[in-house]
Parts: sequence; C-alpha cells; structure tokens
Amino acid sequence: MYVCIYMYLYVSIYLYINIYRKMNPTCCHIFPPRPPARLASAGRLVKLVSSVQGTLRALHHQESLRALPTLLRYTPVYTAPGQRVATTVDLASGAGFVLLAGEQGQVDEDYQRLREMQPTMFEVEDL
Repeated sequence: MYVCIYMYLYVSIYLYINIYRKMNPTCCHIFPPRPPARLASAGRLVKLVSSVQGTLRALHHQESLRALPTLLRYTPVYTAPGQRVATTVDLASGAGFVLLAGEQGQVDEDYQRLREMQPTMFEVEDL
C-alpha cells in the first residue's frame, strides 16, 4: 500500500512540476525533466503470512527481523500474547508487513531470510 501511495505521489508531483516548468521555464531547474532510467536502490513490500490459527503465545524472531540491514519498517498485526491469530487466506487477512529497501542483492537476501523465519514466527495455542 505504501509503495502504491508513494508512486502515486511521485507521479503527481512529477506531472505538476513539468506543467509548471512549461509555464515558467526559469523555475524548477533542480528537478530532472524525467525520472531516472535506473533507480539508485531497490525496495520490497512483504506481506506477512500466518499459517497457523489460535491464541498467540509468543511472537518469535523479533530481534532477527529488526537486525536485517535493509529493514525500513516491521509492522506485525499480532503482537500481544492472548491475541487471536487467524490463518492468512487473502490480502485482507495478512499478519502484517515488512518494508525493505537498499541494494538489490541485500534486499533479496533479507527477503529470503524473512521467508525462512515466517513459518515459526507465530507460536499459538490451539482453540
């Protein structure tokens, strides 16, 4: 969602600047006439998936996730013991999200590490 909002704002600002540039050619010289052909870094919005359901006993891998070099944001839905954890079946029932950004290779490595941790992230008691 944040990536979509960012792209919408980026395109909107880009269009506004170019329209204003046509009306007043002496302004906006610090902005390039078009976006760069290659971005300086990579990013990835990762939806967390819960393969279990029940009452949350513990949320594992907190320190490991926060130590990922490309981590920008980590927002799990279930954080407190006693919360009801639902199995993820679609985007609306996701267990949270992680936003990664940095060099493409490092983003890919962190993404793989995150997916390895995910199956054991939520420890639950059966209902």
